[in-house]
Amino acid sequence: MKNLRNFLLFFITFFGFYSSALANSSDLDALKSKAQTAIDEVNKYLATYANGYYGYLEVKSDNLYDRLKSGKYLSAKLSDLDKAVVIAGTSDYFDYVNLKCKNGQNCIYSSVTNKYVDKISFSQIGPTNTDKLIELLNNFLTACNNYYTYEQNINAQKELNNIKEVDNVNTPKYATALKNLNDYLKIFNPSTYDDVDIKDGKVNFNFKFSNLKYKVSININDLANNTDVSTVSDFFQDEVRITCKNNQYCFYSTYNEDYTDYFRFFSHSVNDLSKMEQLLKDFIAALK
Repeated sequence: MKNLRNFLLFFITFFGFYSSALANSSDLDALKSKAQTAIDEVNKYLATYANGYYGYLEVKSDNLYDRLKSGKYLSAKLSDLDKAVVIAGTSDYFDYVNLKCKNGQNCIYSSVTNKYVDKISFSQIGPTNTDKLIELLNNFLTACNNYYTYEQNINAQKELNNIKEVDNVNTPKYATALKNLNDYLKIFNPSTYDDVDIKDGKVNFNFKFSNLKYKVSININDLANNTDVSTVSDFFQDEVRITCKNNQYCFYSTYNEDYTDYFRFFSHSVNDLSKMEQLLKDFIAALK
């Protein structure tokens, strides 16, 4: 039953991630199709507009290119473009359409002038159905921005998931137990105990005495397999001890520069030592 339950949990989790990935892929494909349709429609219109002067629009990696008939081009990031608007003509000129940058910036590079400009102006000799051109351009901008924004969000989520996976791989299984132990030491007896850390295959119990720092160290394997944790009564107070098995001296202390057979935890403010004992047991169990 336990194996069946584990399998079902795995299947449900895997199927959930797989379904989510399929849904994202399907949505992205739909947005891409809409963007391509919008591009095709505006390019079909431009093919006959102003005798094809404006060539065709192309999008590459969130960048818009207007490939002019002359071979020159204009380019801008899609996200920097605002919208297409009609500009009223005068007695000498017909109405025309401007595709503007956001906030009046010069976001469009023109290879015609080798300068950055704030708009692409679409105009032709003779009357123009500006409403149609504006509709096509704005539909194009909306469809492309929707597609690239969604794609960027998916990629960002994938990157975040990859980071989480790396973190999960790199985070040792004892990390939570060690953090819980160190957090409690700040309450238990901060004037004596600094923290517990693991370096170079050893567990270090860092403490201070008379404002000088010391540590008691033990090999990870010895702590995990060759020690016992218990609460004992000393002459003056109770304390929690990690004791070496079989009367061995498995701890090394920088305080007396010698090996010892136990390390103790005492407190002047906490009378119930059961939590300290359990946290030590949980930490040692997590090392196995």
